[in-house]
Amino acid sequence: MDRSLRQSCIFSLSLVMVTFWWAGVPPERIPGVLWSVVNERQLPVLPAASNLSRIGRIIVGMQAQFNQQTAPAEQDTDLVLAARNGDRNAFAGLYQRHAGWMRPLLWRLAGGDGGLAEDLLQDSFVQAWQKLEQLREPERFGGWLKQLAVNVALADRRRLKVSGTDDALPHLSETEPPWPATDLDLERAIAQLPTRARDVLVLFCLEGFSHQEIATTLNVEVGTSKAQLHRARQILKETLS
Repeated sequence: MDRSLRQSCIFSLSLVMVTFWWAGVPPERIPGVLWSVVNERQLPVLPAASNLSRIGRIIVGMQAQFNQQTAPAEQDTDLVLAARNGDRNAFAGLYQRHAGWMRPLLWRLAGGDGGLAEDLLQDSFVQAWQKLEQLREPERFGGWLKQLAVNVALADRRRLKVSGTDDALPHLSETEPPWPATDLDLERAIAQLPTRARDVLVLFCLEGFSHQEIATTLNVEVGTSKAQLHRARQILKETLS
């Protein structure tokens, strides 16, 4: 199966599972519900608005995030190889292809601080340029860059000695993302989550990290990652209800 198609299938399945979780459908009932939906050929169409239902908010928000990560990996290879040879125009091409999906990631990890997110974006590409020789598989540039950007964001947080557990950001309740977000209420709710819970939610639900990968990245136990995800979901349910 084509790599991009496989990623789309995995993401679509993730959306379905999150939808059922959000709607409170017990796991044992999911196969039956899916079968009935397929047989009836009735798939819901959700409007892109900020007054969506609880289910619609998370689905549309996640879909908007996925749509920003559509740069085909195979098209990066030539640019990476050229950039390794010192071609700055090629590296500028990589920036143009990937900066768009990186902004939402870094804005969320920064808790809605647009200035900090932009600084993190620039720092990420500076480090990518400096470490490009370390990338053994040029076609995996996008995934490599994502991990690098997350590490940059976490390193900056540690440098500034920002709390990574319990500090939410209520002063950013009226903040707006620097991109045309589908659901401002959802984005603001994510930005206001406690830092560690927000990290896990963003990485697991929106960026496709596994709990093991999150545990390694955040230097926590897998159980801690799962607990923080549960915490984030509970807070979002209360905030968006």
